[in-house]
Amino acid sequence: MFKPVEKSKRNYELVIEQLHLLIAEGKLKPGDMILPERKLAEELNVSRTSIREALRILEALDVVYVKPGEGTFLKKPTMNGIIAPLLMFLQEETDSHSNLFETRTLLESGIARLAAIRRTEEDLQAIRKYAYEIKETSDLEKVIQADIQFHASVLKAAKNPTLNSFITIVQELMKHGIRKTRNILFTEPGENEISANYHIKIFHAIRDQDPDAAYYAMYEHLEYTANKSIVIQNQQRNGS
Repeated sequence: MFKPVEKSKRNYELVIEQLHLLIAEGKLKPGDMILPERKLAEELNVSRTSIREALRILEALDVVYVKPGEGTFLKKPTMNGIIAPLLMFLQEETDSHSNLFETRTLLESGIARLAAIRRTEEDLQAIRKYAYEIKETSDLEKVIQADIQFHASVLKAAKNPTLNSFITIVQELMKHGIRKTRNILFTEPGENEISANYHIKIFHAIRDQDPDAAYYAMYEHLEYTANKSIVIQNQQRNGS
C-alpha cells in the first residue's frame, strides 16, 4: 500500500503526503488503524523518529487520534482537518501567494456582486465600520483585524447557502492572504491609504446596490494588492 519515500523533502513531510494520498484514494477510511510505527517505518524506508513526527503533526491537525495501548486511527474529517493542511501547504509553497490571490479574486469578486444585491442594513453597518477602521488606524494588528472582518462581512452579506457550507475554508484563505499581504505592504508609504480607499469604494458599491460596481471594485482591489505586493517582495529579495 505504501511506497518508499523519496529524499527530496524532509522524511516526515513525505510520510504525511503518503498518508494524505491514501486517504484521498479511499485506501484509508475513518476508523482505520494506521500501521504500527515499526511496520510503517519499514514500508516507507524511513526512521521511526520520522514516523513519530508525522503522526504527531497529523494528530495536531485533527487528522488522526491515538488510543492508548491500541494504536493510531484515522479520524472522521473535520473542518480543522481540512483547513490546517491547506494552510500548511500555503505557507510552504513559494508560488502560493500569487495562487492564493487568484483564488481570492475569483471568489471574492463574485461574493461582492451578491452582497450588493442581498445586503441588509445590518450588513452595511458592519461593512462600513470595518472599511473606515482600516482608514483610521495606524496599528498593523488592528488594520489586519479590520481587513479580515471587512471581507468576512461582505461574505456574510452575500447570503449564499452553498458558500455558507464551506465559509470557514473561504474565511481562512482570506485571513491567510490578508495577514501575509498586510505584513508586506504596511511599511510602504501611502499603501494603507490606497487600500482603505479601495475598501470604501467596495462599501459604496454594495451600499448603492450596484452589483457590477461591487464586482469590479473588489476585483481592482485584489489585483492591485497582488501586483503591488509581488513588486515589493521582489525589491526586498534584490535588496533595493
